[in-house]
Amino acid sequence: SCVFTNAGAQPGDILILTKPLGTGVITTALKQGKALPSWVNCAVQSMTTLNRAAAAIVSKYSGIHAMTDVTGFGLMGHGREMAMGAGVTLEIEVEKVPRLEGALDAIALGAIPAGLRANRDYAECVVSDAPSRTISDDLRALMYDPQTSGGLLISVAPQTAEALLSSLRNAGLPATAIGRALAGKPAIVLR
Repeated sequence: SCVFTNAGAQPGDILILTKPLGTGVITTALKQGKALPSWVNCAVQSMTTLNRAAAAIVSKYSGIHAMTDVTGFGLMGHGREMAMGAGVTLEIEVEKVPRLEGALDAIALGAIPAGLRANRDYAECVVSDAPSRTISDDLRALMYDPQTSGGLLISVAPQTAEALLSSLRNAGLPATAIGRALAGKPAIVLR
């Protein structure tokens, strides 16, 4: 069987995320009595979708350079590990990062889990905004949301990315290209 580490990302790779973000803030909103049933249903559906299907599809492709699951450290925490492990800069297009229905609403309502704050303390030191990019506070916070049963973050050669995305989507997985790896110091740039 294939073993992927989070340390092999190469400049030029496309970054693919297989599940939307938001389980942390939505479950917090649920505990606070602020969540709509539709938000909770979407979050539960995401959390109960196993990564096994995605991993099985990924294992059929060459050109997969790195992979990690996005769990408690959030996209930025796990992204930080990938960037540091490979010595690359990850460029994330925040508007393309898939999010659960209600995720930004939950943040706006103040449903901020303690883990999200901890993730910011851990990872924010390597995260910067692209020049002239203004990112809303709520969307920025979501990038640090701790995920329960989050998706896979995959760093894949550009010539493989489209085929891999198609296969994941054909299997019913909401995979999305969210950015790329660039040559540069270990860091994350939000654009």
